[in-house]
Amino acid sequence: MTTRNNKDKAFVIDLLDRVFDTKCYQGDIAKLYRLGRWSLDGSVARPLLVGFSQIDMKSKVMSNLRQGS
Repeated sequence: MTTRNNKDKAFVIDLLDRVFDTKCYQGDIAKLYRLGRWSLDGSVARPLLVGFSQIDMKSKVMSNLRQGS
């Protein structure tokens, strides 16, 4: 379980760096949850819910979402 959580955190940090050009570190992520039902075969994509420890990081990400569309 912690291995999956660490991989998910690494994925989010890499996504924010490459796509949103925003530096994020392990300590910036307060919560990380997979939504949806767990499936045995792994064929169902489950979105991630990310909670940041600082409101500034959330604001940066949300403003980049609006600029990209």
